[in-house]
Amino acid sequence: MDSYQQGQRVLSAGEVDAFAGDASVLTGWVNQPSAVSTVSNYQLLPDVISVEPLAIALPKGTQYNDLQAAINRIIRAWYTEDWLQARADYWNLPSGVLPSFLYTEPETELETEPETESGSAETDE
Repeated sequence: MDSYQQGQRVLSAGEVDAFAGDASVLTGWVNQPSAVSTVSNYQLLPDVISVEPLAIALPKGTQYNDLQAAINRIIRAWYTEDWLQARADYWNLPSGVLPSFLYTEPETELETEPETESGSAETDE
């Protein structure tokens, strides 16, 4: 299908027996009342076919370093506070949607020395 809307349309029309897509989108379809969604009488398969990571894209350039650092702090807080799992539970997402790496200790940031104009870190040698 070219879009989720097209997938929902052909599924509702009985033109296909199944539709694969992002679990969060399909869970939303299934959990909506039948007055809102024409596919609410379908069910999600119990097993997730694959889990693919999502990413946050930022523009290139060092002027965005503060934004990147802020986003990283927020994501780390989500990991440590189990906010992501709470959201998955709230939306009734199937188990296995959140990758297991979310439940490991986040790596600490490496402290780096400021670079000189030649591109290498300054040393006291």
